[in-house]
Amino acid sequence: MSTEPTTHRTDSDTSAKPSATQAPPHEEFKRSHSIIGRHLTKLRDAAFAILTAFAPPEDPEEAGRGHGPTGPTKSLLEARIDHHAAVIDRALNVVAQLNPDHKSRRDLPEEARGAIGRQEQIIRDVVNAEVHYWSASIEGNPLIGLDETEGAWVRRLVRLGDRVGCDADHEEHLVFLRNWVANSRH
Repeated sequence: MSTEPTTHRTDSDTSAKPSATQAPPHEEFKRSHSIIGRHLTKLRDAAFAILTAFAPPEDPEEAGRGHGPTGPTKSLLEARIDHHAAVIDRALNVVAQLNPDHKSRRDLPEEARGAIGRQEQIIRDVVNAEVHYWSASIEGNPLIGLDETEGAWVRRLVRLGDRVGCDADHEEHLVFLRNWVANSRH
């Protein structure tokens, strides 16, 4: 133990006179974020070095480059369509696994009926959002020309909307898209 006398300071003593070594609060915040950033950078570099030690890249020029997306890049709209199509496909696969024999709902166990109902609600939510988006896009610009992917997606949405339905406030959008699909040549 130290035999030196200790001085007790109150909060009012330290807050009234900032010392030359004490940084203002906003500077401490900036310093802590830059320290975290440096540590994360070191961690990323170390992880990349470990990965290349176990599986070195086949092309030596590739070793120094970052790993970007491979293949053609997608537009945000294409990514949105792919994401929502994947969500719907997963939900349809779950329904098919829960009812492989296509029995009526009343012949299924209670937990299977509940799970199928949840999957259909997932599909209905996606259909609601997409029907609203596409009807507003087409109605806002009637001369719009959808590409092949977009046209196929809108047709699929109409079929899904007819199969699982949609909320009452989106029914008008579904009717609009149904008429648009029937009258357009896609």
